[in-house]
Amino acid sequence: MFDVDVRDTRDELDRKPVWQRAQSPKVAALDLGSNSFHLVIAELAGDARFHVIERAKERVQLGQSTFETGRIAPAVFERGLAALSRLRTTVQRHTPEAVLAVATSAVRDAENGRQFLQSAARITGFPLSVIDGLEEARLTCLGAREGIALEGRRMALFDLGGGSTEIVLADDHACLLTASLELGALRLRSMWAAQDPPSRPDMVRLERRIALIVEPTIAHLRRLGFDLVVLSSGTARSLLRLALAETSAGTAAPIGPAAATLDLDALSRLEARLAALSEASRVQLAGHESGRVDTLLTGAVALRVMLERLGASHALVSSSGLREGLIADYVRKRPTAGLARLVTG
Repeated sequence: MFDVDVRDTRDELDRKPVWQRAQSPKVAALDLGSNSFHLVIAELAGDARFHVIERAKERVQLGQSTFETGRIAPAVFERGLAALSRLRTTVQRHTPEAVLAVATSAVRDAENGRQFLQSAARITGFPLSVIDGLEEARLTCLGAREGIALEGRRMALFDLGGGSTEIVLADDHACLLTASLELGALRLRSMWAAQDPPSRPDMVRLERRIALIVEPTIAHLRRLGFDLVVLSSGTARSLLRLALAETSAGTAAPIGPAAATLDLDALSRLEARLAALSEASRVQLAGHESGRVDTLLTGAVALRVMLERLGASHALVSSSGLREGLIADYVRKRPTAGLARLVTG
């Protein structure tokens, strides 16, 4: 089952002026994703802007059991709580005026997702909530716009997560279209019964499944028109690092704050290379810890199919996304000093 609910909206994205004080306040944004938990600490500026001063990530793979069985398995449940306890220590060190914590696809889908959130709230003391896919798309759009100057252009944004893909068409001022599809790199990997390495029929079957899910929304995007394509996800950034390493014959370097370009041809070559390797070799190539469920190949196929169906030869890969969107949304709605909530021990 997949959700192709498409909502044409006019959600105004213009930022509003905020209260200003001498000492820069901080805000924490926490994203409980299907693959990893991400934390961003940002310092707020007086001009309704902010800059990130610390990032932290815990690879939990909450969705691995959820997408296979419909529940968060006991071991994964405890792993997630332990990760949140460590992230809480980082948050407390900064004493932010607010913690913006949301859960996405894996918790949305899990039968025991509410139980997990209740346990997480007891451990962290943070207000935690589940957001639906369309709200996730809106916030991701806000975050992506923090790092990309649209200057009157329309952006087709794709955020391929572990469990879902959020798609947005936006300009400088408004979200013109938002969509959320139950299509994620980890979800695909959990449901894809393939050989290791995958056979050609395995790859064709995966590509057809992805195309069936994305085509209605992408056809809508093509009709509305766009000027540039933006990818915003950890999978896209990992694939960009590997693609850059391939072209430079060097070690994959971290992606900086500015958006970089991922070419469709480079992505296709990388996909072919990944498909020829065993799962263990793909994990080693990526440089991740042993035991990590490999999502690079399914992610590469998904992004390549989307770009091809869209008719795009390249895309910008943004370093900003949902976490930055949470902060941007908070900044424009920010309470006064008297209502600010300090997070303490």
